[in-house]
Amino acid sequence: MKNILFLCNADEGWMGGVYYVRNMIFALLQNDAARKNLNIYILAKNCVAEAFRDLEKEESVHIVISDQLTTLQKIRKKIKKIWYVNIRKIAVDRNLLLNVVERCKIDYIYPLQYRADKYVDKGIMWIADFQHIHYPEFFQGSELQEREMLFEYIARNHKKLVLSSNSAKRDYLSKYPQYAKNVYVIPFVSAIDSRIIHEDGVKAAQEKYGISGQYFLISNQFWKHKNHKIVLEALNYAKRQQGVEMSVVCTGFFSDYRDVAYTEALKEYIADNHLEDNFRILGLIDREDQLQLMKGCIAVIQPSLFEGWGTVVEDAKTLKKKIIMSDIDVHLEQKNADCILYERHDSQQLAKIMMQCWKTGVEKEVQSKYDYVKQASEYGKLFYDMLMSE
Repeated sequence: MKNILFLCNADEGWMGGVYYVRNMIFALLQNDAARKNLNIYILAKNCVAEAFRDLEKEESVHIVISDQLTTLQKIRKKIKKIWYVNIRKIAVDRNLLLNVVERCKIDYIYPLQYRADKYVDKGIMWIADFQHIHYPEFFQGSELQEREMLFEYIARNHKKLVLSSNSAKRDYLSKYPQYAKNVYVIPFVSAIDSRIIHEDGVKAAQEKYGISGQYFLISNQFWKHKNHKIVLEALNYAKRQQGVEMSVVCTGFFSDYRDVAYTEALKEYIADNHLEDNFRILGLIDREDQLQLMKGCIAVIQPSLFEGWGTVVEDAKTLKKKIIMSDIDVHLEQKNADCILYERHDSQQLAKIMMQCWKTGVEKEVQSKYDYVKQASEYGKLFYDMLMSE
């Protein structure tokens, strides 16, 4: 048996990172060879460990809490320097990682996203996306420099590198063509508990958050590149120019650490155009509630200007929901028959698509042939074969 340690350094500020790790583990568990030959350890913060609890029913899956410290450890932590990873302000305790690697006899570490010379032979590196190449203006100067230095390090030193899309691979090869060896494209699907998929908790979730009538759903954190603004512009156009009032419900952390003024500007736009009844911001809510609200919406809107491989799109595909999404390259890879594309900067085109969907209302069941378990099995095989390759 081989032992793989999945690092979940993300927290509530980047739930996409949490679900990425969960989704990759789910894919591995759909592969017979992986189930027979791998022990899976998950190093996660206590605040997000619940996302992995249902995976523990597998004998091969073990969760290690990364921030459950004894009093003595807490004192030592204050004294000793913590190893900081500047991308997304993640902190990793060097001593804890070493302890887990040695105690659990770890053979592979994934995803490795920072400088780690000590673990480079065991580490399988991952780059989520190359947003900074296309939209450097969305980053602070120091973070932009840090990303450049880190990605250069990963390109030069990786033994194996995973990217989530062919779009990301094109960006990688354009930036680092001399380091093209052992680069793998392995996407993921959304692993949603079958109970949530099949049980009808829509009405209860809607009542919990005071939602009545039909609505669209956006489930993105409020970072600038997620482009909530274009949806507000579409709502405003429909309301002022077409006399059509629609409702959009938003879930996700209401903050952008890279631009603290961004969310304030969104609130000002809502107030100036009297869209308070058209654009509901729920903030970060329970994952199950979010998925039940997704099940009850007319369509999911994914307006992002950039993604590595959109988790929300995969959520909607798994739940067989209609998706209205921007025409960025990665969405062209992810789309299925239930997806409607619009030009990413055209708010009027988006408004017209939304109005047509609003008129149709909530479809009882989208006739989708998408099988997320089968797709996960294919991705799991890619991941396992990558692990076993020389």
